Amino acid sequence: MAVPLEQTQGNDTARLLAEEKTRSTQALELVASGRHAEALQVYQQSLEIKMATVGPNHATVGPLHSKMASTYKTLGKLADALVSYEKALAVATIIFGTGHKNVGSVHSSIAKLLVSMARHSEALQHYRASLDIKIATVGPHHDSVERVILNISDVLVVQGKHEEAQKQVQRLAFLRRPK
Repeated sequence: MAVPLEQTQGNDTARLLAEEKTRSTQALELVASGRHAEALQVYQQSLEIKMATVGPNHATVGPLHSKMASTYKTLGKLADALVSYEKALAVATIIFGTGHKNVGSVHSSIAKLLVSMARHSEALQHYRASLDIKIATVGPHHDSVERVILNISDVLVVQGKHEEAQKQVQRLAFLRRPK
């Protein structure tokens, strides 16, 4: 008796996803042991499996792009890191919408990377997007909002925009005041 094609494909998908999970775990172990170049290769294999099984816009693909971006950043491959973070942002936006906390987190990661690349104006755009999302999702008095405001202030100081930076600090003082 022949096995239906759909069942065969389902078994292949399950096998591939199990293999992908093993590779993801292996990549995390490699990162933990400082073997980032090897981890990147394993992440790439994991990504190929994800793309073949669940497609490019699945909720599990975005975090994989972020892990790859972080690994690229560690290796000093900042342009590659940015490309991976941008892919993570695109997937997160498709899956969750523009105002979701995961989207805000990716914006913050991109902003930090852009600061390290001395691309401060672009970093500010991403920090501000992250700030808007954080205020909408966790409220203006949350610690994560404070961190983003401080990051914005730091970038403004680097740009020589001291008055704008001071306004951010005043905003922070206003948010910190007792209710």
